This record gives sequence, structure tokens and C-alpha cells, in this order.
Amino acid sequence: MHLPFAAARVAVGDAKIADVILLNPSEIYLLGKTTGSTNLIVWNRANQASVIDISVDLDTAGLRQQFSELFPTERDIRLTVSGNALILSGSVADSVRAAQVVAVASAYLQRTARSGGSGAAAPDAAA
Repeated sequence: MHLPFAAARVAVGDAKIADVILLNPSEIYLLGKTTGSTNLIVWNRANQASVIDISVDLDTAGLRQQFSELFPTERDIRLTVSGNALILSGSVADSVRAAQVVAVASAYLQRTARSGGSGAAAPDAAA
């Protein structure tokens, strides 16, 4: 993330939610660790602080892409993130396909949790 001013130091409010690294005076690296809200505090060289609110949510783009590739005829699968849960809704051809969709979503969330992505808390999948 590029900053509009030179930063002297940075901190994140809740280290369980996100980590921050000052790469250079005008650039930081922000890593979401689990879903939730926190804030980022950036101090300039004059020790003036700027506070930025941060919300870390599950990244569902990859899962949506998998659904499109694996189930191209199923056009009514909807994903909603609610807190630390991923909610699957809509309709599919039959109960076998519904079980497949849930299995793909569960596997995706487990991979995301192992890789340290924003699903690190291994959220529940509901159908």
C-alpha cells in the first residue's frame, strides 16, 4: 500500500486480525490474518498519527472462479460472508451436486486457512 506521506512508524490495533510492515517510508505491507476489524496507525516524521480503519473479510473470488469452472451449468450458487462464516445459498440440480458444492467450499476454506490468508480461522461453511 502506498502512503501519501513519508511514514516513520506503523502499528496495527489488533495483531490477531492483521500484520503491518513498513517496507520504506512511503510503502507498507498489510496482511489480513483472520476476519474482523481493526485499525492501522501511521506516524509521520513529525510524530503526527493517521488512523485508518481496516476490515478483513474472506476473499471469495477464487472460490467463485472454482464454482464457475467445476459447475458451469449451476448459475444460482450465491456466496455471502457473515463474520467468520461463509454462507452458500441458491439452488443446484440435485442433492449430489449440493454436496459437491459444499465439499469444494470446505476444501477452499481449509486451503485458505493453511496458507495464512484471510480465512485463517477456518470459518464454517453452511448450505
